[in-house]
Amino acid sequence: MSNLSELLPTGGGQNAVDFVASGTLSSGQTVVLKTDGTVGAVAETVVSESGGTPAAAASGNRTYNSLFVYHEALGQLIYIYLDGNRYPSASVCTLNGTTITFGTPVITNSNTAQALDALYMPNTESIVIAFRLTSFFQGYVQAGTATSSTTSWGGINGQGTNSLNPVLAYHATTGHVITYYEEDSNYDDSYLGRCKGYSVTGTTMTLQSTSNILWGGQQAYGSIQAYGICYDSNINRIVVSGIVPVPPFFFTKVPKWNIVSYTGSFSVGAYGDAVTSSTSAGRTGIHYDSTSQSVVYNYLLDANPTAFNVAAGTLSTTSLTLGSYTSLGTTYSASSLVSVITHDANSGKNIAIFCGGSSPYPIYFRSFTTSGTSITLGNTVTVTSSTGGPPNRSSITAIPNFQLAISYENTTNDRRDYSIGQLSYTLTNNTDFIGITAEAISDTATGAVNVYGGINEAQTGLTIGSDYYVQDDGSLSTTASSVKVGQAISATTINMMDLT
Repeated sequence: MSNLSELLPTGGGQNAVDFVASGTLSSGQTVVLKTDGTVGAVAETVVSESGGTPAAAASGNRTYNSLFVYHEALGQLIYIYLDGNRYPSASVCTLNGTTITFGTPVITNSNTAQALDALYMPNTESIVIAFRLTSFFQGYVQAGTATSSTTSWGGINGQGTNSLNPVLAYHATTGHVITYYEEDSNYDDSYLGRCKGYSVTGTTMTLQSTSNILWGGQQAYGSIQAYGICYDSNINRIVVSGIVPVPPFFFTKVPKWNIVSYTGSFSVGAYGDAVTSSTSAGRTGIHYDSTSQSVVYNYLLDANPTAFNVAAGTLSTTSLTLGSYTSLGTTYSASSLVSVITHDANSGKNIAIFCGGSSPYPIYFRSFTTSGTSITLGNTVTVTSSTGGPPNRSSITAIPNFQLAISYENTTNDRRDYSIGQLSYTLTNNTDFIGITAEAISDTATGAVNVYGGINEAQTGLTIGSDYYVQDDGSLSTTASSVKVGQAISATTINMMDLT
């Protein structure tokens, strides 16, 4: 045999199957088999960011806190909230698209509470919640387990007399949960910041260690959850945020950070200012961007108009280096700025939720990415155009499929509302690839498609001997993807190897 035509006596028609086209297809185009039996082009679809459709989560408890936790083992959301009596409660949720069906509520503790935080522990499949019981004057943490329909809860674990509003972080190296709370032993002289470490088995929490005081001083007029905590898995350190009053009058409260080591016991490390000036902050928060391995610090400017500022930083074992602060906008409602940022590892984005600072008090979210100490902002997305009043402690949780579980207060309807928001991403159908058109095919017309085991001669510019793959946009390239087509045997011909 001396030429390609002798090698390919069928003229490229080997393993060619006739299909009806869905849309106009060019010669040599990669195609997928659709559910109706037609073939369409391999292509990318851009899914835009959206705030979802508001719906009622619970009635009669609009002024109290709520948030969602994603239970990885069950693949379900757990709704943690304070009910109409302000009792900590939990409900297992079923998510269908953007609609949630709430299961039967379980009260975790029959005492009135304020402030909530919660997390999922992947090593034990437990849920840990934190709250402050108003009648007991201290913060508590509590562990629970979940089935597909209900939850069970163990005993409560106090953080100390007059402790305020514990927040939580999962320490992946030890598999423990770390609590961070404000200890106010004398009411007037408050020490801002202490940690406790717990191992968790099912619904049982066992205290491992309590840290020294992270920083201290008089706390002017108290504070409510004015700080945050996260775990940096890159350097195995806990980093916390807080506001520390400045003497002599203590009315100015400056954002601070503190680095803590934990190996089953605590070692309190370096601390420093989160801003270079004596800017007074109303609230602070901190979280870890696992995609860029950055720490993101946020604070609410204690001024009029209020500004919600974020800065990315790099963390070492002894120092946090923060870049310039970026405002997510101009005016916000202070009451919504608690637990306001989450990170979605699938998209690599951080997402903040906030409330407009004037009537009709809309709810927004905004995504952003970090690189070192730099921040790149995405668009501002409206979740709801009106809530009737400043929402109390809105929350946002990243869940699979680039979705966001959002909870906030609807004062008009006297209830807590939720919405399933959507992050933007690009969707491809290239994994459904079945072949390459042997000829141009008009929409609804029938034409030949070369499938695996066949030869397609409708290409241009191929490199002989190179393997080719289907890319997300449907093009063929030597760049490896999950969909291998075959090998080029000429500049125009690809041998579609039988890979089945």
